[in-house]
Amino acid sequence: MSKLQRWLSLFGMAESVGATGASSQLLPRIIGMVHVPAFPGTPASAMPMKTIIERCVTDARALIAGGVDGLLVENANDVPYVNASRHPLGPEIVAGMTAVVAAIKGDASYKRTAARPLPIGIQVLAAANKEALAVALATDCQFIRAEGFVFGSVADEGYIDASAPELLRARKMLGASDIQVLTDIKKKHSSHAITADLSDADTVEAARFFNIDGVILSGKTTGHATEPARVADAVRRFSTTTLGAQATELLPVLVGSGVTSENIAGYSHAHTLIVGTTFRVNGLLSAPIDEAAVRRLIQARDAIRR
Repeated sequence: MSKLQRWLSLFGMAESVGATGASSQLLPRIIGMVHVPAFPGTPASAMPMKTIIERCVTDARALIAGGVDGLLVENANDVPYVNASRHPLGPEIVAGMTAVVAAIKGDASYKRTAARPLPIGIQVLAAANKEALAVALATDCQFIRAEGFVFGSVADEGYIDASAPELLRARKMLGASDIQVLTDIKKKHSSHAITADLSDADTVEAARFFNIDGVILSGKTTGHATEPARVADAVRRFSTTTLGAQATELLPVLVGSGVTSENIAGYSHAHTLIVGTTFRVNGLLSAPIDEAAVRRLIQARDAIRR
């Protein structure tokens, strides 16, 4: 089974991948972001854990009711983020993320998806990839979003180291090989001047060589649109056999920022779209989910004509 088939199997769609890649009739799956309010101990913290958990469960309910195909839980409001590739992340963040995800999975709205449970992913900022893996393992989640998998970059938190060797060894040691690792390619909120001689394709190829499960392309910052041409090129190079890739090597390509009801058709060839601020009132990370906005985007996705 290729990495592309393995990813789409989370959505019950592995059979849509043929010998040359995914079916041209396949519409991208939508993953909704659960942006966790600032945890206790972080500068913006304003809620006790009980309220944080209730808020996240409410957001997850709205995303599920709106029709998303999966969830991604992230400590997006813990600014300024600790650079976990350089400094230890507090145990309260790992414990808090675990409590939040356990509550979401224990809620009736999630349990109603039991026939085919919605996949849930974890991202722990910043670059706390092993911590995300631990949360995913403890809560039986299906994937993590990793920063700095290959090469380094200068982010607003400082220099982010590549993490592939340590992360995949930790996954093996923990017996967590079922948890898929997705990574950002030339991640947002970062300068990539030190790797300016490397294209998207070079970076994806390095990530594939280091055994990544899928790649994510994003705009420059949160909420900024990803260039559709970058997405189309990555799909052509790494998700089809057009350029000579073996069927067993095919990777899923995801879009990680800037997707709206108005521009979603431009990403029709991506396998999954991660949507965050578009679903929030006034586009604010700290605002609640607008269920009507979720429904509008799902309807726009379903209206795409191949």
